[in-house]
Amino acid sequence: MSSILKALKKLEEEKSARTPDALKIDTEILRGGSSSRFPYRNVTLLAVLFFICGSLFTYLYVKRGANPAGTAAPNVPSPERTIPPRAAVTEDPGKVVPAGRPRRQAQDAPVPVSVAVPHAKPPKHTRAAMPATAGHAQPSAVAQPVVTVPSAPSRRIPTLRVDGIAYHFGSADSLAVVNGNTVFVGATVEGVKVEDIGKDHIRFSYGGEKFDVPLGKSN
Repeated sequence: MSSILKALKKLEEEKSARTPDALKIDTEILRGGSSSRFPYRNVTLLAVLFFICGSLFTYLYVKRGANPAGTAAPNVPSPERTIPPRAAVTEDPGKVVPAGRPRRQAQDAPVPVSVAVPHAKPPKHTRAAMPATAGHAQPSAVAQPVVTVPSAPSRRIPTLRVDGIAYHFGSADSLAVVNGNTVFVGATVEGVKVEDIGKDHIRFSYGGEKFDVPLGKSN
């Protein structure tokens, strides 16, 4: 038995030594079959691609259904053709039947009657008798209106009252109280200029006119 087993083992070894390529081909086929399966990433890409294609097809189909046979042009009313009226055909005197329409009896229009009016003669213009005058009458002189220029109203001197005087002999520093105001030579009170201050009077000038006002009195 041992010799038989040895012989069979030897045959198997020889057989395996003779056909090593066949065994390798079988193993490669098995490996190739296992690697030929699609990986998960490729399946995902195909699914996304199919989804995009389906969405695009659905969109085109819906758009085509919303606008069948393209966008129809809006109905624009065609301008009405104006047909010139045909000449009326007169059959009977007093009836006018327009061509292409049912006959209608025309209304009898009143015929205008011309009445001869006698021409009235225009009245003769009679010249009025002009009174005989010796020569041509000369136009009377037109009186020119007299324009009176109103005279300028005289300016009234304001009322001035000298209440007090502080006199300094030979000095221009003299002061006075006029209408409750302290004044000096050259000052103006109520539009009146103070020309000079004396012991018991003050000299004023107004509009080129000079006058004196005594102490304790008014003008």
